This record gives sequence, C-alpha cells and structure tokens, in this order.
Amino acid sequence: MTGSDRVAVVAPTQPVLRPAPLRQGDRVAVVAPSHPVVPTQLQTGLETIRAWGLRPVVLPHVHDVHGHHAGTDDARLGDLQAALDDPSLRAVWAARGGSGVTRIVDRLDWSGMVRDPKPIIGMSDATALLHAAWVNARLVTVHGQFAGRAHLLDAHRDAVSHLLALLTGRSAAGPLPRLDGEPSPTTVVDGAAEGPLLGGNLSLLTAGIGTRWQVDAAGAVVFVEEVGEAPYAIDRMLTHLLSAGWLDGVAGVLVGRPRHCDPPGRSDPHATPSATADEVFAERLGGLGVPLLVGLPIGHVDRHLALPHGARVHLDASAGIISLAEAVTAW
Repeated sequence: MTGSDRVAVVAPTQPVLRPAPLRQGDRVAVVAPSHPVVPTQLQTGLETIRAWGLRPVVLPHVHDVHGHHAGTDDARLGDLQAALDDPSLRAVWAARGGSGVTRIVDRLDWSGMVRDPKPIIGMSDATALLHAAWVNARLVTVHGQFAGRAHLLDAHRDAVSHLLALLTGRSAAGPLPRLDGEPSPTTVVDGAAEGPLLGGNLSLLTAGIGTRWQVDAAGAVVFVEEVGEAPYAIDRMLTHLLSAGWLDGVAGVLVGRPRHCDPPGRSDPHATPSATADEVFAERLGGLGVPLLVGLPIGHVDRHLALPHGARVHLDASAGIISLAEAVTAW
C-alpha cells in the first residue's frame, strides 16, 4: 500500500478556534493543576521562559501542597480559571503533570477562552485539560513541555525551538521537524491520512471514556504516549479503547516511544514472558487498518516534539512524515 492508497479527510462540524500567537513581553500564566511542583525545576523553567522574552506569572497556589496534589481542588481550580479568564495573561502553561486535572476539569468555564483564545500548554495529566478545551471551545492547544520540568533547557534546543515556533506563529504549514539524532519512526501500516490531531497520554485517554471531556476521535489522526506502564497494562488500556469504540473511524495513529514500560530482559530466566510495549502498540493498533507510525519522540521523553492538539495534520506513514495542514495560531 502506498501513501496515496489511503487518505481520509474529515470536514470540521464547527469552527476551530486557533489561539493568538505569543509576542515578546507577553505575560504567561504558570499553573499547577496536578501534582506539586519541584521548586528548583520550576525556577529553572521560569528563568528559561524569561530568557525567551516572555513574562511568566506564577499563580497564587502553584506552590501549595495538599496530599498528592498542588493544593486543594478549589485552589487549583481557582488558579486555572483565573488564567483562562484574565485577558492580560496570554497563555496558560502547566507546571507539571501527575494527577488532579480530572477532579476539576468539569467545573471550568470556557466562555472567556471562546471570546479570547490563547495557548494552553501541557501533556500527561493535562491531556484532560487539552481535551476539555477541544470539547468545550473547539480550541487548538499544545501538547508540549511543562513550564516546571527540565525539558526547557538548552540541551533540548531543537525541541524547544519547535515549541516556540508553534506558540509564536512561526510554524507554518508543512512537515514537523525531525529532531537531531532521533531515530526514524517505524511504519507499521502504510498509507496517508488527514484530520485533526487528537490524543495524549494513554492512561488519560482511557480514563476519559464516558466523561464530559471525552473527545470524538472519529476522523482524527490520533496520537498516544505512555510512561511507567507494563506492556500488559498498555494492552488492557488499548483493548478498553477498542472495546469502547473510541478508535472507531480514526484516520490514522501515531505512537510515541514508551518510557519505562518495557519488561525485564528476555534473557532473564526468572522474568515473566512479555511482549515489548512497542509490540503491543503495533499488534493492537495495527488491526485498525489505518496508517500507523510507532516510535515518535512525543510524551515522556527527554526531547519532546510538541504537537498542536486539534490542528489539522497530514500523515504520510509510508514516508514517516507528519505535516501541518493549517496554521496553529491566528492573529
């Protein structure tokens, strides 16, 4: 099968909102809607953001600790809602992941973002936030590096440059970059597809089934990534998505490089037999019969290729290329 043999194109059912691009001097909100932040890592991230000419504004409860969350539900919700509503804050940037977004996301009011769209940046647990933005406002967001983690350092300059290009409107339609030294993804199913790019962390995609923030993936190019889950658990979650019908009608699939997911070495005589995480992804998702790439640098990897969640993309799985089919931001 060649790239021209399978092309799925889906017309949007309602207007897509693209956020305004960031400009020098813009104030950007840093929020902690999930786990508590690590102060030293957050400080490093804030210094880097300032070096880009942006002005990070740390919301009042970012340094709170309440059990395994960064403050109470009401405190985290208050910071997040304030960041969404304040017109002087030109982006909403999650400090880190963990857990906690799903406890508050249904209580958010999206009317301010509909009137004044601005970027939301995050991944992992923030998958639920990106999905809620799509469901409630049809807003394009960024599945990208946290403000309070080490992924913003110069050691990841090419990945960070790409993130900035998405946020500042410099990323025009065309192929997404191939990060220096990163291995090429593996083509599991040849073909091409086009549609909105939707997805995120596999655990959160599974948790979203049946919720008010569950996105409709039909016609979308779906991406998934995971960290710290054994292959059998990945198998179970993919089977859940398949059985629930969430993957019915998807146009294509992208899979990140699972991190800390593989079983002990097969040479260990005491290890329980297991497929690798990549093998599970290929087996369970290959049966969909849609273009499928495995092994992309997305999600919980050191150099993270930021993705515009909700933007229209073209996938050529035969060539291993993902291209933006439209601008991510709008003036």
